Amino acid sequence: MIKRSWFFARRLKGTARNNSDLDLGVEVEWVPGKMFGVCEDALLLWRSVSAHFENQMREVSPWPIELQNYVNEQ
Repeated sequence: MIKRSWFFARRLKGTARNNSDLDLGVEVEWVPGKMFGVCEDALLLWRSVSAHFENQMREVSPWPIELQNYVNEQ
């Protein structure tokens, strides 16, 4: 479901301020059809669990997390 993920912006570049967040990009694989027995695509499935994922990342990160979702519809 997650095709790739990456960090970007100030934290990665080394130009962060004290109040800068950690930007995390997540690209979701576009897979239309049945997933987990339910007819929906990967993006809808990801959106249903992304808040939980973001909260888990916040628990382990020393900085605030900003999650950015991407999908490559091919």
